[in-house]
Amino acid sequence: MPSHRDTDFVSYKSKGGGKFEIFTHRKVAGEFRKKYKGDVSNAPNDMAAICLDPKMVYRNIKKLKRASTEDILEEFGTDDMDEVAKLIVLKGSLKVKVYVHS
Repeated sequence: MPSHRDTDFVSYKSKGGGKFEIFTHRKVAGEFRKKYKGDVSNAPNDMAAICLDPKMVYRNIKKLKRASTEDILEEFGTDDMDEVAKLIVLKGSLKVKVYVHS
């Protein structure tokens, strides 16, 4: 979880209508998205510089409701959290300044 209450994130809408979200560094995430333009195969796997915590994927980031391993496996077909974070950042929508309810 980020150390401050207002932060940026990426929200990915699943095919089934659910969502998966991850905290990001907005500027770095934007540059990463521009550079790889959704090309997951050529993007690097280390997401630590882009995401505040690539191991933490949420279903509702405002309420800090984490996604279950089962939901992640069902949607992304992997439990490799760097790969999941990469997919969310490249295919999701960049959101700015969410207020986190702790």
